[in-house]
Amino acid sequence: MLLFCGNTVSVFEEPALHAVNGVVAEDVLNVRENSSASSPVVSDLKPNETGLEVIKTTDDGRWGLINVTEGTGWVAMQYLSLATGSDPKLRCYGTEPFWGASLRPDASFALADEPAQNYQVLAQPSSTNRTDRFSVIAQNNAGRMIATVNAQQCSDGMSNRTFGLSVELLIQDTAGWSQYSGCCSLSQ
Repeated sequence: MLLFCGNTVSVFEEPALHAVNGVVAEDVLNVRENSSASSPVVSDLKPNETGLEVIKTTDDGRWGLINVTEGTGWVAMQYLSLATGSDPKLRCYGTEPFWGASLRPDASFALADEPAQNYQVLAQPSSTNRTDRFSVIAQNNAGRMIATVNAQQCSDGMSNRTFGLSVELLIQDTAGWSQYSGCCSLSQ
């Protein structure tokens, strides 16, 4: 996945957005419990489904892990094509306390049951020596937001979902700095 960060690019193979491809209109693509055609079906995808985030693939590249409802499942990669074109949105989440953030294309942060604070993105630098991480630096009238995103598997601790990106988020407001750890997902 190419993630454009200002004038630089972060490059990582996974996670990446895909679309269902090669499934006839009257059929569905099965999402399976494990990476095997004989594994039980846990969900299915429409033949025109887009915006599927493949978190990881098997070593042979034949199966991809995706999130479905509150869990995960495996899809045959031969029926998925890599999404091209627009830069994906990045949504991040955390628990204890529950919070949510948007880091791309705009930045915002909200604790549960509180209004979101919007930020102006100032910079999105990629790591100088690693292609699997980047940061987002933003500010508003009340303070700053600094996020470091890493391409590594992450669990939110509350569901059976697996995320392909982890985040460390620093929020500055009138009370000082707070740090939040969580997971992120890509979307269209």
